[in-house]
Amino acid sequence: MAKIRYNYDDNSGGPGYHKNSSGKGFKSFFWIIVIALAAWGIYKWAFGGKKTEKTPEIVEKTQKTPEKSEKKVPEKTAVPVKTAKVKPQNSVNDELEKDAVSYPLGKVELSQVPVLNNQQNNILFQKAVADTDYQTAKTLILKELSGMKSRSSLYFRTLGKYLRALNNKILFDGVPGGKNENYKVKSGDSLNRIAIHFNLPVTAIVKENKLKSTTIYPGQSLRIYKGDWKIEVSKSAKLLYVYDGKDLFAIFDIGIGREGRTPKGDFILTDKIEHPSWYAPDGRIVPYGEKENVLGTHWLKIEPAGNTDPAYIGYGIHGTWDNGSITRSL
Repeated sequence: MAKIRYNYDDNSGGPGYHKNSSGKGFKSFFWIIVIALAAWGIYKWAFGGKKTEKTPEIVEKTQKTPEKSEKKVPEKTAVPVKTAKVKPQNSVNDELEKDAVSYPLGKVELSQVPVLNNQQNNILFQKAVADTDYQTAKTLILKELSGMKSRSSLYFRTLGKYLRALNNKILFDGVPGGKNENYKVKSGDSLNRIAIHFNLPVTAIVKENKLKSTTIYPGQSLRIYKGDWKIEVSKSAKLLYVYDGKDLFAIFDIGIGREGRTPKGDFILTDKIEHPSWYAPDGRIVPYGEKENVLGTHWLKIEPAGNTDPAYIGYGIHGTWDNGSITRSL
């Protein structure tokens, strides 16, 4: 076995080399290396080992964290999904119950055909309107309205105002059927007398029969809509409902008196005045047509009835020149 010799002067086997001194140096160096390695191993075992034991714990905690969060995420996202499932599909119904004051519809034309919520009735309704079968269309709307509780909803008011357009067509444009009946003018009749008998304004008879004047003659045939009229006013919704018997006939947006001064109770309509004068609070009489006259084209006088306070006099339903006052308390 060959010996390993170290010569730090790089003079292996040359001058200055001594066999005994070389062996002692080698042994010293060898034990230094051994001791150093042993010390390193002890240090590694004593300190480095603990670190390597802790590392897996940190890794495990790091790995468990996303696992926990993954379990929570589906639970959180499941809430809106469940809510969406139980939500009604026709979400527009949420908008229907808003206050009528915020959504005045004004006048509704026949061309603005609404969609009925009942699908079967809607198919028949759309066909009836397309075929100008206004009596059938009216019957279907009344059927839809009969099951509704909220009369201030946007849907109810839309149908009610379309019903008004249908009834105007039936009343004034010679649509057959319904409550229209023929009346033969008798000797001594006048339009005013006939209007009182049928509880209609003269203007309605003139318009319905397309008369060019108020002159009538015995034997003349007139078409008369025989209605059983009632008016109901909702102060909170600021709507006026016209009923023909139990059936809704029309809906109108209205304004009411300020500070709740419009009285509550039952009243009888006692007079209908076209082109009324206005009796101002200061005692002046303002004729129709002047700017200060706030009554519009008509005044419907009402008087207390039943148990209503008899002191409620001087009230009426009237028109207005100020469209901005509609749906407001002024």
